[in-house]
Amino acid sequence: MKDNEVKLLYKIYKEFYKKEPDFSSENRDNITIEMQAMAYLLGEYGISLGDYRFEYNILMHLKMPISMHLQDILVCKMLEHENKEFESDIPLNEMAQNAINVIGESVTTEVNKCENQVEALRLICSVYYVSKSRMSISEMAEIVDFQKCSPEEVENAMGFVRTMVLDHVNGNPGL
Repeated sequence: MKDNEVKLLYKIYKEFYKKEPDFSSENRDNITIEMQAMAYLLGEYGISLGDYRFEYNILMHLKMPISMHLQDILVCKMLEHENKEFESDIPLNEMAQNAINVIGESVTTEVNKCENQVEALRLICSVYYVSKSRMSISEMAEIVDFQKCSPEEVENAMGFVRTMVLDHVNGNPGL
């Protein structure tokens, strides 16, 4: 794992979520979901944070699209249990930084409306991933069953994803 890769993840996380990443043991699931969701959603908008191939891995408990390479980086940071703040000397180009801020703000605004924000973030990523193929009613039922959530929660996530996908198609990152 390159130090610059970690610095970039820190910097973008702070821009996207407007907070410091917390790799402490009591926050492991949350930071994993937040980092994976951030990298996945930004990748969908053409903002690549690294060579992260995302797959919907049903063997892991996350139930969302994940990158095993990114997961390896996160596990190393968790094992180090470091929360040190990196002074990032990695510049972001202005267009990418604006897109990160807009996408991050629109995602966190939507997620903040939910009781369980991390679960909402995971659900948005799952629905976004599945929505890239044509979603039928039976597939929606499968998501409800697999995610252990209500049809209303899936419908809310789908509404948000439709907006994000339409913005992506129209070349307008964010809402």
